[in-house]
Amino acid sequence: MHSHPYALAHVRSYADSWEAKTNTDPDKEIPAKHVREASSHLTYASRDSDQPIPAGSVTLYITPQQRLGHGAAKVADADLYLVTPEQVSQVAERLITAWQTIRTQTHGQDAQQAGPTIADTLRFHRVLPSQWLEDLLARRICDG
Repeated sequence: MHSHPYALAHVRSYADSWEAKTNTDPDKEIPAKHVREASSHLTYASRDSDQPIPAGSVTLYITPQQRLGHGAAKVADADLYLVTPEQVSQVAERLITAWQTIRTQTHGQDAQQAGPTIADTLRFHRVLPSQWLEDLLARRICDG
């Protein structure tokens, strides 16, 4: 499965890179080659865009696989985290619910009128990056 290093989201003062390997056998190990590739995404995007990698940036490696292959932890950067598709789905479901609420409650409003409702709704549904990112940073790959 090929991933594109432009799966990068700049949010305020940090960036998230997402590496998805969801069509893999959950019973197999994550090869060191895939970990090394995922570890390079932020560097690639930084050099390609001629922008520095913001402090606090992370790469999320999304896969049903939970076992690391030989050497995988040793080649992982400190900012690479193992995340399950279910964890991402939970965030996505909350985001969809929040978006539907925002569309309903702000219909016909301009941006200034809708702003407080949007902010309150995003906070209530826990879809601000500060509310969900920490949950996805539970397993750093370099720690094994």
